[in-house]
Amino acid sequence: MSGGSKEQVTRLLALAPYLQTRGEVPLHEVAADFGVTPAQVLKDLRVLFMCVLPGYGPGDLIDINVEALEDDPDGLVRVDNAEFLARPLRLGSNEASALIVALHALLDASPAGSRDVVERTLAKLDDAHA
Repeated sequence: MSGGSKEQVTRLLALAPYLQTRGEVPLHEVAADFGVTPAQVLKDLRVLFMCVLPGYGPGDLIDINVEALEDDPDGLVRVDNAEFLARPLRLGSNEASALIVALHALLDASPAGSRDVVERTLAKLDDAHA
């Protein structure tokens, strides 16, 4: 089950760096790794294809050959023109503060298995934000 738009945004945020670091990946493998169907991955790729940083133009869009994948479900997914994904995320002061508040709320509601990750993330953000 692919879920709604919230799940798609979560997948897209993970999908972009996943593809950037993996190079070429069979479509069915991407689907299995994300727990969705190949058809859902294609929908996600159509959205990702339209992503660009603010201030950039159409020539700066992430390059994904979605049409070729529609014709070949065993085809390889490859992302080009997405080098900006390799840059570290830089949060503004307001963004970092909002994320810290949200992570503290998440920490309170997290199952025991997730707490360690949330605590480590909070520690890194607290150190960087100080």
